[in-house]
Amino acid sequence: MSNRAGGRPWGDIRAVNPQAHRLASFLRARVDESGKTLATLSNDISMSTSQISTYLGGKIPTQRFVTALVKATVPAPLRDRRQTEVEQLLYDALHPARPTAPAPQAGNMAGVERVQAQQIDLYDRLTRALEQQAELRQAADKSASLVMVLLGMIYHLERRAANLTEERDRLQRTDPTGQSRVLEATQEKLARTEKHEDRARDELERAKRKQRQAEELAQHLQRQINHLTEQLNRQKNDEFLRQANHGLLEEFDRDTSTPSQDSEIDDVEAALTRATSINDAEAEVVERISLQLGNPEPPLAQIDPVVYPARVDPPTEDFLRQLLTNAQRAELTNDLKEAGRLYLLLADAAPQVWGPSNPNIIEFRIQHAQCVGKSGRPKEAVKLLTATLESLDSSHGPEAGVSVRSHLGYWCVDAGDPEQAVAIFEDLVSETRQAAEMDPLGPFYLRSHLGAALADSGMMERAVEVYTLLISDMREALGNNHPEILITRRLLARSTGKAGDAHGAAEMFRELVADTAHIKGAYHQDTLVNRRFLCEWTAKSGDLPQAAEMLDRLLADMLHILGPRHLQALLCRRRMAWVAEKAGDTQQAIEILKAIIPEMISTLGDDDKSTLQAKDDLRRCTGLQIP
Repeated sequence: MSNRAGGRPWGDIRAVNPQAHRLASFLRARVDESGKTLATLSNDISMSTSQISTYLGGKIPTQRFVTALVKATVPAPLRDRRQTEVEQLLYDALHPARPTAPAPQAGNMAGVERVQAQQIDLYDRLTRALEQQAELRQAADKSASLVMVLLGMIYHLERRAANLTEERDRLQRTDPTGQSRVLEATQEKLARTEKHEDRARDELERAKRKQRQAEELAQHLQRQINHLTEQLNRQKNDEFLRQANHGLLEEFDRDTSTPSQDSEIDDVEAALTRATSINDAEAEVVERISLQLGNPEPPLAQIDPVVYPARVDPPTEDFLRQLLTNAQRAELTNDLKEAGRLYLLLADAAPQVWGPSNPNIIEFRIQHAQCVGKSGRPKEAVKLLTATLESLDSSHGPEAGVSVRSHLGYWCVDAGDPEQAVAIFEDLVSETRQAAEMDPLGPFYLRSHLGAALADSGMMERAVEVYTLLISDMREALGNNHPEILITRRLLARSTGKAGDAHGAAEMFRELVADTAHIKGAYHQDTLVNRRFLCEWTAKSGDLPQAAEMLDRLLADMLHILGPRHLQALLCRRRMAWVAEKAGDTQQAIEILKAIIPEMISTLGDDDKSTLQAKDDLRRCTGLQIP
């Protein structure tokens, strides 16, 4: 029994084979290094503490569990390496007797050397393309952030100019001769403000142009990277390249608050000088890489592909492993049709190799249904999950049934049958109340799903009742500061607002922001998300100026912490456009929406829900059809 730094000592590992013992030890080490408790992990990976304990105690886990645990416990710079290690350990645990491949014969060495030389050449060119693309992405991100800074600056300069114009007109009425020193100073401030507003607009157009150029070049490089990666994958199907994370965006040294002193226009001028230097630097990056890409690469060396058949009869372990790798790769690239096909093939073939009660088989069927549902066919996902539920027997265990029914309830809502979803979750809640002593969080998760099903089906008052009682029970069982309580309080506040009490929702979010900042930190993502909802419901309660001011501060924090392409930053900017529209500044709303829609398409996809909503917003503001 080993000791833990963050909680009770680990129990003995009871594994079915030495490989599974090594896997459990590896996963425990990652948990220890992170310093997280099982309760914290339960919230991070959406799994009950008892299930986590079972897997860490030696039971062979699912692929989804090990991937989620590595993501939750390993720092980003080490994550890819740890993920590779854990996937190998999982494979070894599932297949303890692995055949040894025969050594290559001497006659094949020349061909091996030729392939290796081709791989080295491809790796060099792929590395160069990735480096160029990373530079372009960083340039595009900086330009995107600069666009938002300049939009805010223009907005405040317009307000300053309007105030100065009003002040000038008032002074002219009181001093018709125009000899007043105050009037002269006001006219001088107005002239400088209008000059800087024109300059800011010029820099804004320049930043947009550089962002567009960088994104177009990055897309060209992506096509080249895809081609190079495909060539490499044909030789080495067990590995695939993942694009490196982009560096964090530099923080802009600026102050875009409303001018209140004469010296404020000097700060604006300094900020514009900074904007010009950023535009100049990013222009150099774009032009340099554009020139480099203007010299075409030599033709790609053709490599004899390794062809994997659509089906192997009988299936082999290597074939299943390749299918799983390809399915996960398809999911990463959002190719849901291909991912669903491969998960279905895995579910059909795996029982012949791993046995019918292998824990991953039900997961494959669930993933197949998930891919079908996410591709726009929720009714078909419901049929698939229903068939999977009917196929379960005692060998799968009760947890499999709960997992399938939970997913079934989720897709029933999207399939237009919210009443069935509510019935499923009500049954699950009723059946699992007795399990509270073994797994305190299990029934709570299901009751939370019930509240979500009620909210999604429009039964907001019932959702509020479910969430209110759930929070009371969770506080009694878990204390006030459990992370899951914070999440449920967010759901309660949103349901309260949608039920018609915008002021109540705003007050709930104001308290939740303070508590989340205290528990998780002022700049934790959950705190930032709750701040965004606070801005939304502050605006919907009628206080548009306060909401606009809060959104300005929030966006500055999000750009610095999350980056301009993060979903939450994009949603914050869309909410800024909505507030501007409601305040009567339709032109400002149009400017913001025109800036973020291309970024949403690039980051989220053209058919993503958030992208479509932003297009609807722009269509409403302009009265034009948006493609």
